[in-house]
Amino acid sequence: MGPTPRVYRLTALVLLTGLAAGLVGCATQTVSSETNSPTFQDYPLDENPRIDVRWRKDVGLEGLQTYRPREQASPTLIPRTDRYDLGVGTGSGMVYILRAGDGQERWRRSLEHGIRAAPTVGSKRMYVGTAGGQIVALDRKTGETVWSVNRRFGIESKLALTPKLVLATTNGGTLVALSRGDGSVVWTYERSTPKEFTVQGTGAPVVADGRIYAGFSDGTLVSLNAEDGSEIWNTDLSGGGADFTDIISPIVLDDDRIFVVSYSAGVHALDRASGQVIWTKSMDNVSSLEPAGQWLYVTQATGRVAALSKNQGTEQWGLKLQEDLPVEATQAGPFLFVSTGSGPLYVVSRATGHPLTKWGPSNGFNTKTVFNERHGFILSNRGYLYSFSVAW
Repeated sequence: MGPTPRVYRLTALVLLTGLAAGLVGCATQTVSSETNSPTFQDYPLDENPRIDVRWRKDVGLEGLQTYRPREQASPTLIPRTDRYDLGVGTGSGMVYILRAGDGQERWRRSLEHGIRAAPTVGSKRMYVGTAGGQIVALDRKTGETVWSVNRRFGIESKLALTPKLVLATTNGGTLVALSRGDGSVVWTYERSTPKEFTVQGTGAPVVADGRIYAGFSDGTLVSLNAEDGSEIWNTDLSGGGADFTDIISPIVLDDDRIFVVSYSAGVHALDRASGQVIWTKSMDNVSSLEPAGQWLYVTQATGRVAALSKNQGTEQWGLKLQEDLPVEATQAGPFLFVSTGSGPLYVVSRATGHPLTKWGPSNGFNTKTVFNERHGFILSNRGYLYSFSVAW
């Protein structure tokens, strides 16, 4: 994730040291964070669920270097008539479409810069942003470049689509809307990038009901008109802090509410129509947010995983992992699959936070697990894409 002017990118090492800015103040309901969580070693491990590897494919640098950089782009499931494919982007700039059943390549392409977010797939094209600021539309069947444009700043979050637009947030504080047809700029929305420290990456935009919701490194969440980019509302979620106020986690839409994370100020629930904050859960170093049913599952770079109620933000359970620090969480069935940057993939009970098993075939994971029913897919730091089945 290449550095850009005025933005200091944090590596995984810095993220995991627990640097944070406290929540200074909030005019809405604020819920305190639990601190005395049981630790992983407080529980015995169950034997189930069982994880069985189906196939493994090297999609990284393919033996060119002994050291392989962290991979941060999760694969994307692509539905076909009778099966699924996978869209994959890597830190070395490789783009693939693979058969999900056996990992065989349909095609591959090489881009100039590394890819830090999951590819976005339309009916005929796949769209990818790169750390060098390139936005590329590729033909889904052949991988041929349909169009390519360059922005001044890197793109480290997943692109979003409307029927006519491709949307990208850049490290320079800009949300740009491009024509899906030829990549021409339709409109841009800009915010100032803080001079203080910010966290690696930006929040991915989300589209619903003719509106775009996007978060920025200054801690602001905005709602925009998808047609012209005009602002409907904006809400400051920085909590008055200066450092690490970024909104980096995916924005979660749920009926009439929005749930979003500010890295240093915690988890927030807002009214979708007005942007008014309903509640704030004060938590430091929040790295991801995963919705499931009535709960929000949160990972923290302090080593915690927690379940919060969507209604009021109260904590149902919290778990402190051993020395492994969680990066992402994915729910599947009754389980939560927790990726750790330097350790294994943990499997935790969604209901109780009880740790069930862990699986560590590689040098850690900085990506989410993607599921198709009981089949999971995850890209390791060493550039291996794993397909596994889960028995429960």
